[in-house]
Amino acid sequence: MMLLKDSSAKEEIRTRYEDIWDYQLLTMDEEKVQIVLDKLEYELLPLGHKLLKRWDKLLDLFKSKTIWIIPLIVILTLILLYVLIVYVALLVQ
Repeated sequence: MMLLKDSSAKEEIRTRYEDIWDYQLLTMDEEKVQIVLDKLEYELLPLGHKLLKRWDKLLDLFKSKTIWIIPLIVILTLILLYVLIVYVALLVQ
């Protein structure tokens, strides 16, 4: 595969890019353009960096305190339920 700077179609691609910039991106909403550029930037990343970006998104979820509180409450509830079942079983016996 040939690099773009060595390609004979370089000027053709540059013209296409300029057309997209002039006629489409400049007339779009700023937020939409930002989303398009973020997707483009992501697609240009090497595979290893793409995987790291995905993991970063997943790990960002666990940086908030709420995500940690929910599993902690579930675990504590299950432990408390187990202790209550054992206590009631001992009282019945």
